[in-house]
Amino acid sequence: MQLLTSNVWYLYVFYFEHPWLTTSDFNGDSYIDIVFIDVTSCSIGLFFGYGNGTFTTQITLPVIDDFCFSSAAVADFDGDGKQDIAVTLGQKNYMSVMFGYKNGSFEEPMILSTGDYSSPTSIIANDFNGDKYLDIVVANTGNYNIGVFLGNADRSFRAQMIFPIKTLYPPYSMTAADFNGDGQLDITFTIFPDAVVNHNLYSSVNFVYVMAGYGNGSFGESIQVSTWTSNPAYIGVGDFDGDGGFDLILLGYVPGNDTILLNTSPCSIHNSSSQLYSSTTKFP
Repeated sequence: MQLLTSNVWYLYVFYFEHPWLTTSDFNGDSYIDIVFIDVTSCSIGLFFGYGNGTFTTQITLPVIDDFCFSSAAVADFDGDGKQDIAVTLGQKNYMSVMFGYKNGSFEEPMILSTGDYSSPTSIIANDFNGDKYLDIVVANTGNYNIGVFLGNADRSFRAQMIFPIKTLYPPYSMTAADFNGDGQLDITFTIFPDAVVNHNLYSSVNFVYVMAGYGNGSFGESIQVSTWTSNPAYIGVGDFDGDGGFDLILLGYVPGNDTILLNTSPCSIHNSSSQLYSSTTKFP
């Protein structure tokens, strides 16, 4: 793999102006495209790929209500083989789903309320109730809860189910995987970094939370899991040690304060948070 060092500074600046980015084929040409949130213009941008490592100039999707997007998720929500985009708008207290056409354009957004003063941040998509339809989960920072929208077969979603979190701080970044090996998707989230700063606990908060999934779209109470990362902000999931279990990677709010948590006890989540991650690797 070749790293183009001449572009490193550009990518560094790009990240702070575009805090969410992912790839998929949005126009059906079998080439990978890039979609991202552009906080400078409060819009979603697209680069269509040519398949040779180059891309078109930026295409901007219409802004919704002149407010900035908080986060986004890409998935085929209606099962038509085309990629759709779901976004949260924290300032407007709702999320929206834009169903995709095969040419890379999108329908007018479908608006779903996340509740008054909810300020949704992170959003993820998966089938949380096992009915083969994709569901949406949002972290409602303003109301200290996790919101679940179960998907239907007709491009609609059921009313939001709310699961309060028992924490001093609101949820922020979120991911999902089967952490306890019971065949059901669980949720892990970090707390809102700005809340930590405001409470003068910037160097002392070193934990994330796990909510066990029951396979029907509902979740258990949040369990606190200790980490080595002071104030973990962003969270990701993967099998980093190749043992078949899902591990976590945490990016601290302070640069260079990053940690991998290895999942070494696949069935401990319901009983003891101390056994869930017993091996930790901290990066210098």
